[in-house]
Amino acid sequence: MKIFILLISLILLPVCVLAENDKTWGLTKDEWKGELAFQVLNVADFALTDRVLDQGGYEKNPILPIDSDSSDLEMGLVTVGAGVIHYLVTRYVIAPEWRPTWQWVSGGAKALAVGHNLTVVRW
Repeated sequence: MKIFILLISLILLPVCVLAENDKTWGLTKDEWKGELAFQVLNVADFALTDRVLDQGGYEKNPILPIDSDSSDLEMGLVTVGAGVIHYLVTRYVIAPEWRPTWQWVSGGAKALAVGHNLTVVRW
């Protein structure tokens, strides 16, 4: 499990950081910071959700196809998929003037999910 989290981090986070230098990716420096924040929260949510499921809890988000029988690979694919979709929506769907609002709202929702997981996980 720890290796899988490390692999996801090694895939998602450097892509966000390195892409900041390539302006053809279409996001400003501040938008990249927002995207990086979302991706960090996304990986934290994955790690905490996996721990909650291992302890007999369940995923409360009805949109995600995750349950107590989900493998780490399935959860990892959902996490990577959510990260990719977030970037694509930020880059190609949301108008530039609305991107900060989108990133605050989506990042806030992800932060609430992480916060909830922190309240139910047993250390």
